[in-house]
Amino acid sequence: MDITIGIVVVDYHSVLQTIKYVKEQLRVCRQSHKIVIVLNDVYEEELSLLQKELKCQVVNKGVKVDLEENIYVLPFSENLGYAKGNNKGVNFLKENFNSQYICICNNDLNFNGVDPFEPLTNKLKDLTDVGGIGPRILGLDNRDQNPHKYISITEKYLYRNLLVPVMNLYSKTTRYNTIVENAPEGHYYRLMGCFMIFKTSAFIDCGMFDENTFLFGEEAILAERLKNIGKSCYYYPSVTIIHEHGKTISKFFKRRKRLIQEFITDKYYYQTYRNVNAMEAFLSELFLHVSLTLNYIKGAFKNK
Repeated sequence: MDITIGIVVVDYHSVLQTIKYVKEQLRVCRQSHKIVIVLNDVYEEELSLLQKELKCQVVNKGVKVDLEENIYVLPFSENLGYAKGNNKGVNFLKENFNSQYICICNNDLNFNGVDPFEPLTNKLKDLTDVGGIGPRILGLDNRDQNPHKYISITEKYLYRNLLVPVMNLYSKTTRYNTIVENAPEGHYYRLMGCFMIFKTSAFIDCGMFDENTFLFGEEAILAERLKNIGKSCYYYPSVTIIHEHGKTISKFFKRRKRLIQEFITDKYYYQTYRNVNAMEAFLSELFLHVSLTLNYIKGAFKNK
């Protein structure tokens, strides 16, 4: 069956939010589409609630797919993470439908009643050198979350972990990020992973997401994979969506654990895809642990 766009949503114990997202946000999509919800670490009560509220088909192993349904749920007993979970959803679409585009999106977005899919896919189809496109994404603080520039591993860990804390002794407004704020339309290094639309052929041909990652670094690796097949990422600020960022991450990690896990993924990304040498990786890890140690000491003094 031919469809214009396949939409993949990965859920981790947030089915009420997913139900609300499908009913209130995804309903604005005017193009022919199918929705695939990948349910990580599934609870039976969550699965029952999704079936009741969304009238979806649960696709377990051996189940014949009803191609006339609009919403499908893929339940998994383990937590697959972002990359593997999204790949499962895309593979389901690939096996059952012929879709022109794939949308990877979170369940914590607000489209304000405006369809973001049609203008983004219309723009994407005319860009022969582009594999994926993203809209302007604003957080609840009204700050841009898209697009992103490239920064080296040494810059990232030196700047974020040592220089910014020192500068914040004098100014509390200093921030580290790779976001290009108020960016004009055009080609950029990578897009924000909460909402991206890809040409299906480009996403599959580049190898999809790298399943060696779990929750960090997926967008940068995907940008490198797209680059390897001659495709780039494109930012289209004529479309704006709102994102409540960080709920999923906060379920997994407290700050220290999160920063260490992020470094492990960053090290893999930079060494595998950017040919970073062992010395750069070592220095970056050193910067991180110096910062964590200083914060620990600071916290100990505060407690006293």
